[in-house]
Amino acid sequence: MFETFIAWVQENADLMGGLGTLCALTMFLFTNGRTMYERWTAKKRGEGLSSASLPGLGFVDAAPPAPEYGGRTAVAVMPFKEMGALPDHFAEGLMDDLIADLQAAKFATPAKRATEKLAADGMAPHEVARELGTSFVLEGSIRMQDNRYRITVQLLDRTSATLWSDRINMTGDDVMAIQEAAARKIADAITALSKGESRMRQVRPPRAATRSHPLTAHKAKRSLRASRPKAALWRSCWRFLSATSACTASMSAAG
Repeated sequence: MFETFIAWVQENADLMGGLGTLCALTMFLFTNGRTMYERWTAKKRGEGLSSASLPGLGFVDAAPPAPEYGGRTAVAVMPFKEMGALPDHFAEGLMDDLIADLQAAKFATPAKRATEKLAADGMAPHEVARELGTSFVLEGSIRMQDNRYRITVQLLDRTSATLWSDRINMTGDDVMAIQEAAARKIADAITALSKGESRMRQVRPPRAATRSHPLTAHKAKRSLRASRPKAALWRSCWRFLSATSACTASMSAAG
């Protein structure tokens, strides 16, 4: 009986190889078909999404993990919008002081150059949070009349919902003192909110980081969970195909 089976395999070597190839192709389409279709439709619409804009193809091109920031709550400080004539580098100096005060309050902040680049690219707050893996985004604007400054700030979460906002009025001619006082007031308000507001708890970003594609954190986590069994199926299929090809080759040589 065993010899009969061996003879049948030798006679149908091409069929066995074709079945193995078909199985491998089926598994590839099963694990990556939806992502490939989404990329194709996005390209057709002219969105020009990068490979990191959508869930990774199984385990082949999965996106790297988002920053963890040492377990600390991360706040992305965006460049302040200057509305009208202001002293040179006023907004930039305020941003530097604010980052320093938030770091002193045990918050984590992305690099200043990173937020400046994303702001220049016109990214929305929720896209910035997902790109940098932060829990919150701080943005604001600055106006000046005579020697009076008005600084408006707002703290947003990963969905662009406003958690806190304030309007700070400062008067004086000492630019550095105004920057320092305003930054301290904003950092103190965020620190107080973090102690009394349950929504300010550390929000761990999804490991499959997304960028410009409107994919929610829930979908990203679900995609990550789904990719693990799919990767295992793909590896199993590849082993089956390799074993089938080796068996067919050895039997053909023996025949």
